[in-house]
Amino acid sequence: MILRVACFVALFSGALMLLFFDGSQGQAPTAELVQAAAPDPPATDLAVSVAAPDPTPVLEPDELRALRARITELELLLAKERQRSIDREQEWVGFLRAISQLPLEQVPERPGFLADAVIERIPLEGDDGKPVVPPAGDSQTQRRRQLMLELNALLVSEQVLSMDVLEVGRIHEGWCGPVVVRLLDERGRPVGLLAAERLRLEVSRAGFGVTLVFEEGYERHAGVKIPFGPVDAGGGERTGLRRIHLPDLNPEPWVEAVPELVSAQDLLGNQDDGMWDLRSLRQRLDGLLRAAGSVLGGWRLVDLGGVVGEELRDVQLLERDGEGREVRRIFADRLVIESEPGGGMSLELEGGIQLRHGRRAPFLGGHYRIFLPEAQVGVWRAEKLPGLSADTPKGEPRSAADSGEG
Repeated sequence: MILRVACFVALFSGALMLLFFDGSQGQAPTAELVQAAAPDPPATDLAVSVAAPDPTPVLEPDELRALRARITELELLLAKERQRSIDREQEWVGFLRAISQLPLEQVPERPGFLADAVIERIPLEGDDGKPVVPPAGDSQTQRRRQLMLELNALLVSEQVLSMDVLEVGRIHEGWCGPVVVRLLDERGRPVGLLAAERLRLEVSRAGFGVTLVFEEGYERHAGVKIPFGPVDAGGGERTGLRRIHLPDLNPEPWVEAVPELVSAQDLLGNQDDGMWDLRSLRQRLDGLLRAAGSVLGGWRLVDLGGVVGEELRDVQLLERDGEGREVRRIFADRLVIESEPGGGMSLELEGGIQLRHGRRAPFLGGHYRIFLPEAQVGVWRAEKLPGLSADTPKGEPRSAADSGEG
């Protein structure tokens, strides 16, 4: 019995010892798992500790060094050229400023690169050993200078910065010349020259614009002369005509400032002699235009400002297609009604523009002609319109209220 108890105690003690050692050893895998699940140290620290940068710089290839040297050289050349261009512009501006402060009679001889314009020069002191005083009553010389200043001021006021008038020549009735105009780019630098024998202005009050008309001249760019028109054998370099239209401006300041360059008709403006009833005349002429077209299409008289002699002044016409849609509008300072030899009537318009699809275009050559082949000449003459009847209706002058009705 005692032996059995001893054996049982020994077995029981052995079992306890076995369980104790297995538990202590089983904690090791758990700790290893916890340690394995822990985050690794930052990669930066590892990279710093593992791969340190090489302090020795890598030498560049010969071709790369040569290219960098070439780039540096070109940058230096570009900087020198820019500085040289700035110096030239400053020198030119200083020269122009000095010239502008001199009286006109003391301006030196023209440079060789200017056009072949005639610039009259009053003799100065020392030319013949005696001082020469310019005549005080030379109104032509004073007006020439004033005219040049007025033209440049008008161009600047209308933001036309691409032209600078250098010379206007002598002043005549309705024109001046020879003229020289310097052409400028958007930064105000000279890019060319325009020279012409004559300059005149065409103003359109109805079209709200001014046209500069240069006759018999040429443009010069980079030393190359480009005539306005074809050059005939022995005809010289000054040919043709160049028109520069300035839209969307009030022509009245131009007429007031430089009336010498405007024709006599344009100086009169859109006046009315008071010999016609404008309301009746407008209705009758509009009815004739409708009859000469289709039911929906044809021409319509929108507005009439007045009548002077045989001319209708300040007129507005509207053209419609066969479906009644607007095709174009015509604004003209003057209109003359004429009969065609082959039948039909025609409207001769002068000094205006046409507005089509939102685009404004001045009359080609200052004139625009409308043919009405379906118009009955006898019917038009029976209406006693201006220019078509020998006996101009004379009666009570129209009232002031008639001119404002459309």
